[in-house]
Amino acid sequence: GVLSVINNIDVNPKITTTDAEIEEQINQVLMKNPAIEANEVEVNVLDGIVTLNGVMDSHQEKMICEEVVKGVSGVIGVVNQINIEYATIRPDDELKAEIKNRLQNDVRVEDAYIEVDVDDGNVELTGYVGSAIEKVRAIEDSWVSGVMSVNANKIEIDYSMRNEMKRNRYIPDSDEDIKEAVENALKYDIRVHPTIPKVEVNNGVVILKGIVDHIKVKQAAEQDALNTVGVWRVKNHLKVRPDLEVADKEISKKIREAIKSDIYIEQYDVAIFTRNGIVHIGGTVGSPFVADRVEKLASDVEGVVAIKNNLNTESIPQDKVDWELMQDIKDELYWNPTIDSDNIDVEVINGVATLVGEVDSWYERNLAPIEAYQAGAIEVKNHLNTNIGPDYYRKNKE
Repeated sequence: GVLSVINNIDVNPKITTTDAEIEEQINQVLMKNPAIEANEVEVNVLDGIVTLNGVMDSHQEKMICEEVVKGVSGVIGVVNQINIEYATIRPDDELKAEIKNRLQNDVRVEDAYIEVDVDDGNVELTGYVGSAIEKVRAIEDSWVSGVMSVNANKIEIDYSMRNEMKRNRYIPDSDEDIKEAVENALKYDIRVHPTIPKVEVNNGVVILKGIVDHIKVKQAAEQDALNTVGVWRVKNHLKVRPDLEVADKEISKKIREAIKSDIYIEQYDVAIFTRNGIVHIGGTVGSPFVADRVEKLASDVEGVVAIKNNLNTESIPQDKVDWELMQDIKDELYWNPTIDSDNIDVEVINGVATLVGEVDSWYERNLAPIEAYQAGAIEVKNHLNTNIGPDYYRKNKE
């Protein structure tokens, strides 16, 4: 039901960090990120406000750069003045076709009611979506290589249309269609390109094969596949072979340093052990969010080939009885615009939630437990099935 968000929250860091220290830390994290050409970025910091200048060859790289900088401790705000210069100018009809294809194949967007127009590289979106976050994702999908601007002011948000939109969802005709969609997503994702994995599809199951130079490339490729319509499972067989060989002790040291400087994790005692580039993470943290944050920090470190996240999460003390927790979980699922909760049943016993039923995508299946934890569950057992799976493909063939 949310139409828009006005964010007037001020950032007031609890720790005192000089501008020089912030700038040094930003330069370090930019160098670590495989999707960013750090030498193209000029960083200036004044009173905690970071100004970014330079020239990049994609909008996606520009926004990744901004998000990375926002995660640095001490940063109060970011002014992103990075310019985009494309190597080639693409015709409007080519841009329009690619944008429509991306919208159609993004499991997070209902494209049936979205119209796309392109004039001299300037994109205008019109129509309807079911939520504010879906509008944001439609804009993100429209920023393909060659696009100069995206205007979505004529996109209206109508929550009441969700059921009608769901009936119009595009379903791929074959594994070959899914394969093409996944390959296009990988091709235009700068986190993955130019190391394009080999893609195989069998009854909606995507198998990724090949060699990549960084674990973040492997993770991004898997996420791209999961977000593609028709995909209900991904087998990620990509092997990580870093260009630079880093000693295990050095990898562990860099991860510990990153943890100490991160405001979300610094309070926890996290154990790091690395062997043959495989990082093992142990200890107890306060939430699944923090556990995921630790893994993301580890994946930023050069030389990591795999991560074994064995972190436990502390149970949040609560006075809720099981029936109250069950209702809160149902509420969280209902109000998330990305999750269709109509076919999800929730059972709670001693604070442990079990989710049973069907959802439309693997993306929703992974998102539902997060909402259950948000409601206060101490553990979540995810038994959700996806509507797109072996049964769907078997019926299709019949």
